Amino acid sequence: MLPAERIKAVLDHTKLSRRALGISLGYNDGTVLFHIMNGRNNISTKLAQNITLKFPEINFKWLLYGEGEMLLPKKHIDNNDLKTEVEYLKKQIEVLNTRIEQLEQELHKK
Repeated sequence: MLPAERIKAVLDHTKLSRRALGISLGYNDGTVLFHIMNGRNNISTKLAQNITLKFPEINFKWLLYGEGEMLLPKKHIDNNDLKTEVEYLKKQIEVLNTRIEQLEQELHKK
């Protein structure tokens, strides 16, 4: 599969426009993707890393070299790990809510 076809597949998978994907990856617009889709450039290692960091289900080797399948196999998620993560996030939210309340009180004192 050509680089242009792989980028098209990523766009289809993410349901983003070329411009929206480019912006979500930290570019000003979708020009970098446009050049790949028109055959001017290949997919760089940096672009492949950016895409796979943003969309970890996408296979880096597939994106960069066309090897394997586009999507990585889904990992089994242990419910205990999820419960631990949820509890951690709840505590973080409580801390942030407390901080927000403190800042609001300081703001109203002024």
